[in-house]
Amino acid sequence: MFFPFNILWKNAITRTSPVFEDDSLGSLIESSDNPLGMHPEALPPGDLELIETLSSSTIGKSIVICCNGEAQIGKKKAWYSENSTKYQGYVGSAASGPKVILEFILAIDSPYSVIPKKNEALHILCLYSNDDSYDYRHEILKRFIDESHEKKIKEIYVISGLNGDYPNGPLSFFESFGFKKEVSLGSMQTSLQGIDEVLLMKKSLGEV
Repeated sequence: MFFPFNILWKNAITRTSPVFEDDSLGSLIESSDNPLGMHPEALPPGDLELIETLSSSTIGKSIVICCNGEAQIGKKKAWYSENSTKYQGYVGSAASGPKVILEFILAIDSPYSVIPKKNEALHILCLYSNDDSYDYRHEILKRFIDESHEKKIKEIYVISGLNGDYPNGPLSFFESFGFKKEVSLGSMQTSLQGIDEVLLMKKSLGEV
């Protein structure tokens, strides 16, 4: 398994979430024959007023973003208190509140078997913007890349969709930041949006 909350169904990897009650196996099966089409229309980039590092004081904001307001703050706070030495990240806010998260881990500590276990490399676990009008991922990803370069990180890995925004963003988004496709990981159910090909992407720092 390369992504949490996956299940094996009819020789294919699919996903079900412990967060939302209606994200059930039945819903997955109903949409399992619905492949994603071409790239959905991209939202315009949004401007952030504040980017904060992930910490015990900002972890609550990250839950508001990734769970779209669901009351899961307590669970992730407890998880973060046990894992904060490994898991790092940023939380971005606009005038109307928290909008985007980026969470990452050293590649050598990544729980995903497809991530090369290398020193001086990072794995983006989650990059998610929850706004319906603007895409707030651009600015926070740029800051992450810039600061990784300053810290002498050599490579950044991320798992992306081919066409869809899940997981983390489509191929075209990451290519615009200099990421390149490493390998296809096959097709999977993408959070009730249909079937999409999933890719392992890599950015070598120092490249344009």
